[in-house]
Amino acid sequence: MAERLLFDYALFALGNPGSRYEKNRHNAGFMLAQYINRQFLSRREATGLLHSSLASCFFLDVAGKTTLVILPQTFMNSSGRVLRELQRISSCDLGRQVVVVYDDLDLPLGAVRLRAQGSAGTHQGMRSVIEAAGQEKLPRLRLGIGPKPEGVPAEEFVLENFSRAEWPRVETMLKKAALLWEALCEHGVELAISKYQSQIVS
Repeated sequence: MAERLLFDYALFALGNPGSRYEKNRHNAGFMLAQYINRQFLSRREATGLLHSSLASCFFLDVAGKTTLVILPQTFMNSSGRVLRELQRISSCDLGRQVVVVYDDLDLPLGAVRLRAQGSAGTHQGMRSVIEAAGQEKLPRLRLGIGPKPEGVPAEEFVLENFSRAEWPRVETMLKKAALLWEALCEHGVELAISKYQSQIVS
């Protein structure tokens, strides 16, 4: 029997692959994964863990815990395919170990919210992940990109780049989210939500 993949936490970042999308609002999840990678110098490649057409993966040591960072390469709306493959090769507890990170139009730009479960709302990537998981009990770290200007379709707004004026708030958001991720790794999801979130993101 093949050895099962082991990790303490997985940061499952949602976004679209390729340079065309890298600075889009919809890629806030990828931006956080890349920001966290720059903060922790213990990166270990995970070549071959998931097929390159499915995901880019690497390991980080965060607060003494093994973090598996996953950036799906399937495009946003098919992110659930990657979660299914993760379930196939690991024995992870979805409700405790896998944290989905994504942009949220319903939160103002710069807001950071960690929750233990919930619906997908209007986010198609999160909807794909929940469908693959078969449950809504999935911790998620939501990164605010709203509000959407009146009269602009949501699908157009999220695929626009952050403006130069918005970048200072984006950078502050990523910094707070990375600190919250470190607290999560050190203390677990529940304590990160109940105790550390208010200290970090307020």
